[in-house]
Amino acid sequence: QWFKTHTSPKAGVLAILEEGHLVTYYGQRRNLMDNQFSLISDTEERFNNLNTLYTSSFQTQALSLLDKYNLNYIILTPHGQKQYQLEELKYLNTNCFPLVYNNNNNTKIYRIKCTLKKTE
Repeated sequence: QWFKTHTSPKAGVLAILEEGHLVTYYGQRRNLMDNQFSLISDTEERFNNLNTLYTSSFQTQALSLLDKYNLNYIILTPHGQKQYQLEELKYLNTNCFPLVYNNNNNTKIYRIKCTLKKTE
């Protein structure tokens, strides 16, 4: 519900597959992918990219994918940490990914400040 009151209605959120629908329903924000993907044409590519975003060690790879899907926030829950066997995403740093929400070190939300897109 934090997304609904603290972010733009156009914000995009990276969440794990099983939690994407919660972002859509409670936060009323779009997500990269959830388990309601019957009408999505590029399901396999999105699924692979979602997994890459939670497992990559490389910030440039992550930023490229975050740019591709126009995502503005990353949510990391205890379920996501357990699923991907991690405590934090390896490419996070406070300059590009400031922590904007922390529920007693359980659920964390990071804002994406960096981009690889060209600026004019």
